[in-house]
Amino acid sequence: SCAHQGRRRAGPSAGYLSQRFEGRLRLVLGDSTRTLPAHLREHPEERCDFISVDGGHLHPVAAADATNFRAMAASQHLVAFDDTNCPQSWCIDRIIDEGMGNGVIRTVYRDSSTEKYFRGYRGFTIAQYTGTHWSWTDNV
Repeated sequence: SCAHQGRRRAGPSAGYLSQRFEGRLRLVLGDSTRTLPAHLREHPEERCDFISVDGGHLHPVAAADATNFRAMAASQHLVAFDDTNCPQSWCIDRIIDEGMGNGVIRTVYRDSSTEKYFRGYRGFTIAQYTGTHWSWTDNV
């Protein structure tokens, strides 16, 4: 498993997941547009069976995360994209739409939550990367 979160939220969730999945979680803190490529260079053999894309909401950052994590995906994996299926400008639905449109991801489940969160309505998408060669960052 792999995880990447901002510093403020990483502590409690990383602690729980490290206990629950002892020896299977590596938490890398920092700017994911820099830390993910560096981590992949330093650990080219490491692959993730569960990936959580829950970071920057600007298209270039979300595109870089989706592209970089794709290179780290195990053959059997799931990717959770947070903040999708919502109308707010900070939602990353464009990443999902582009990925599906270019055959890079196939969705397994899309949640369109009706519960109102502190910044409006939002959901998440569970997907898998395909073998198609295309990069979100080519279109940033």
